[in-house]
Amino acid sequence: MPGRSHGGDRAFSACAFVGAKGRLTASARVQLLPAGEFRSLDGRPTEVSAWFIDGAIAATLIAAAAARETPYVLDYHHQSLLAAEQGLKAPAAGWFKTLEWVEGVGLFATDVQWTDAARQMVEADELRYVSPVFAWDRATGQVTHL
Repeated sequence: MPGRSHGGDRAFSACAFVGAKGRLTASARVQLLPAGEFRSLDGRPTEVSAWFIDGAIAATLIAAAAARETPYVLDYHHQSLLAAEQGLKAPAAGWFKTLEWVEGVGLFATDVQWTDAARQMVEADELRYVSPVFAWDRATGQVTHL
């Protein structure tokens, strides 16, 4: 999914990247973003040299997650964003609420609850990557929201 501008100096993107283990596992702990500068597997972003997250930025995201009343959804192929325009359903693959920063490694969801169907797909290698949707500053590339 290409970066989408929603006004102001912030854009939204989805980014597939290869995590520390090289592939997704159906565990309760899933890496969402790598530490430091990063790019998507397809070469994005094009507007800045790279996206960026560090411990200070992660602390803001962790606080925002803790303040949420509802968990974040893990879905299939970004259908929760695209369902209305494509006329498709947007079933959940799982849910998470708690984030953790690991210095030098990245941002992790630590309490992922996979649906049975998603767990089976991950274990069968039918789902292999996480592609988090995040907002970022168009001038600096810094991640601002999940």
